[in-house]
Amino acid sequence: MKQTQLIFIFGEKLPLTQIERCYNEEHINYIYICDSLFTREQMILKGFKTHYLFETTDLVWNQIVSTALRWLTNAPKVTLTNGIHLEDYFKFKDHSLWWFVYDALFEVSGGIFDSILYTIIYKNLLTANAPQQVIVMGNVQSVACSNLLRILEQTQYKTQILEHTDKQIVRHKFSQKYTHLLLKTLYWLDLLVVKKFFFAINSLFKTNSLTSRYKAFFCSHGKRSLVQFDSNKSLYITDNIYKEAEIKLRKINNKVKTISLCEPVLSKHTTFNKIKNWYYIAKGIYIPWYSNASYSSIGKLFFTKKLFKKQALSLIQDINVQSYFMIDEFNHLKSCENKILELLPGLLTSACIYLDIASRIVINQQIETLYTVESHSSLGRALALALNTNRGKLIGLQGGIITPFVVTNTGFYLAKLQAKKKNFPLLPNEFHIWGTYYGNLLINSYEYPGDLIKIKGNTNLLSDLSQTKNEWIQDCRVLLYIASSNIDVFPFIMTIDEELFTIIKLAETIPEDHILSIRLHPSHPFELFKTKLSSYKNIELHSAINRSLSQDLDSANIVITKASSVIFDALARNKALILVNFANTPDFTGIVIGKYWDLVAKNRNEFSQLISIYLKPHNTDLVNLEIKSKTLLSQFSSPS
Repeated sequence: MKQTQLIFIFGEKLPLTQIERCYNEEHINYIYICDSLFTREQMILKGFKTHYLFETTDLVWNQIVSTALRWLTNAPKVTLTNGIHLEDYFKFKDHSLWWFVYDALFEVSGGIFDSILYTIIYKNLLTANAPQQVIVMGNVQSVACSNLLRILEQTQYKTQILEHTDKQIVRHKFSQKYTHLLLKTLYWLDLLVVKKFFFAINSLFKTNSLTSRYKAFFCSHGKRSLVQFDSNKSLYITDNIYKEAEIKLRKINNKVKTISLCEPVLSKHTTFNKIKNWYYIAKGIYIPWYSNASYSSIGKLFFTKKLFKKQALSLIQDINVQSYFMIDEFNHLKSCENKILELLPGLLTSACIYLDIASRIVINQQIETLYTVESHSSLGRALALALNTNRGKLIGLQGGIITPFVVTNTGFYLAKLQAKKKNFPLLPNEFHIWGTYYGNLLINSYEYPGDLIKIKGNTNLLSDLSQTKNEWIQDCRVLLYIASSNIDVFPFIMTIDEELFTIIKLAETIPEDHILSIRLHPSHPFELFKTKLSSYKNIELHSAINRSLSQDLDSANIVITKASSVIFDALARNKALILVNFANTPDFTGIVIGKYWDLVAKNRNEFSQLISIYLKPHNTDLVNLEIKSKTLLSQFSSPS
């Protein structure tokens, strides 16, 4: 009987020569597991038995999801050795801070969900193969590899690390350290002194009527900023995602304010942009979020953060907490404790600041109704509490795809976790969603309060629709690929490795005289993609920062993506939408798993067959496409 060796390879730097030289004994069954699709492909071409780490069975995936939800549901009620429940361990002004930080701790890369995910994947691999030896190659600093090593520490398997990437020690020159410190000081000086000064100037000369109540939009800004003019030709700044909603509101109400989390980008020139922002703050064009923090609260929180650090360390050392992190014989706290210690004090401190700022803004600015896509984040909960306490109203707006798996959108799971049937002070008073599908999903899977849900349609689509733009482009030689925005947050949705692998396979498959136009999300490292894809002459690469979505959609008949809300824009424009999933991971859009869409490619052959139809479609193909598109949009992106 052959012995089994499991060989894990992390990263793209594949030591093929070493493998061919060392692992060729006939009496041993070598099984290779890779976290890179590029590596898997190279291994398969060499004839090695190779599996992709994240290509799990439905059984394993369901086990991951159920275990994670069980952990999330029961965590608040875990009783510590001092008799206090976990949800009551961190407090601020009698508010439990657990409800402001749980989702970030759970969903962040290297966080609690990742530790559960990797523990179950590795546990199943080890159990199914019962290896005599486990060999680890590649980058041991990666989240996937570090989780494996944590698991192996708790087993009796013979383990060997043959290839690893040592952490490079970067020595900064004194001038670099000085520059970094100077820039950091200038940032905080601008945020808490200069912007606060200009904000005070506006408050001094522009007072609100005591009887007036205002509506407001909470904006993220940065590169998402959009300068608009209302019906009175008055300038205002918003986020591009609010464009249509704010135009509608300002037509019927002239008492609308803008609250800005980050400084809007109004100019490519840094100095001019800064001066322009100061001017707009002084004029009252927008309200800077952090400039509303009081100096006394900031000073107190400096000492509070130190307390939170001590509490966090004490928490993970608590016996009851450690036992709660057990999955069979494995303790997955070992995989995420460093991330918890790194993030938790900062998350708790931020929650305290959010609560203080939200209360001050709602009261001082006399906010009656506030609209935001951040309604289910830590920020959104702080705003909800402040508004509900002061007779205000928070209206949440759906900002993107809500996945069919609760583990990736745990902010929507709050009512279930708090076990409340009515009175939800941390939830929006209304949640405006795109379509019937999302309403049913929230009520049935997330157990979201149904009376808070209002189906309003996807308002972001309105400016994109016109009869002329819906026409099929004749002899079009451009195929548009929309990159996903969830890179390296959750490995089942999309990693940089999978994104690059997918793009390259598409480029190798499309006809020679066609161009694959790649629209990268603003969060993507543009220069990295540019370098990796430079040898492909049929790829045209650009960022969403530099080109509007309308321009991109107008350039192609076929739109390709894996998991992006742009799918609805594409369908509304009568485009042939092809969903690609070369990693064979779960569907996070809901439209495949729900059988709403069947133009799906899991390999190059399937993709080639689909584009051969829609590069030169028959009239019946276009009619069927339109019927399918309208059916899907009626469920996902239209008011009931």
